[in-house]
Amino acid sequence: MSTEMQADDPHSPDIDAAEYVIGTLSRDEHAAMEARLPRDRALAGAVYAWQDRLLPLVARVAPLPVPRALWDAIRARLGGRAQQAGAPWWQRLGLWQAASVLSLLLAVVLGVRLMAVDEAAPQYLAVLNTPDNQASWVVQLVSADTVRLLPVGTMPEVPAGKSLQFWTKPKGADRPTSLGLVAVGQPLDVPRNRLPAVESEQLFEVTLEPEYGSPTGRPTGPILAIGRMVAL
Repeated sequence: MSTEMQADDPHSPDIDAAEYVIGTLSRDEHAAMEARLPRDRALAGAVYAWQDRLLPLVARVAPLPVPRALWDAIRARLGGRAQQAGAPWWQRLGLWQAASVLSLLLAVVLGVRLMAVDEAAPQYLAVLNTPDNQASWVVQLVSADTVRLLPVGTMPEVPAGKSLQFWTKPKGADRPTSLGLVAVGQPLDVPRNRLPAVESEQLFEVTLEPEYGSPTGRPTGPILAIGRMVAL
């Protein structure tokens, strides 16, 4: 992450580059970025860095065939224009693969925006995916002493008498650590001193447990979402 990111600058080069790479800019913003790139080496470098950072996520989603009728409808809306051979990698994905990847990348960019609030905090992020590979929560450091679990996707239904519980397990740890119960659709702030560590490849997960949490101090129910911390 560039050190140029400022807490009072919602359009820092890193955030603009990330949104350019995953295609969430408006048409005018995209055109402005295209005009800036040839003359702004720092911005171009940020774009290349985000491409390198996000491209491996594509491999996490298995491609699915797209019905021919849907392709025909897309071509018709585009006026029959063939896709250019040199199109960016995210435009060459199968439609359903791209949709799954986009949900994950949007969660990453959301985390980047929120981490800009505290530039001095270590820049780590975990995206927790459901068993069907949809992003549901983001784990991030929002300050030097607070870790936040933030809902970003469709939340699971919690049966009566059950609850959601947040867990972490650093590499090499012999057991997970409970970080508390989770209210559906609401962020959960956890003091950093309650975590055994905050590091790359640290495991985070949300499980379905009895109403007042696991009675054993370990996960007992099914895993609803899971992911590992990565350094940005």
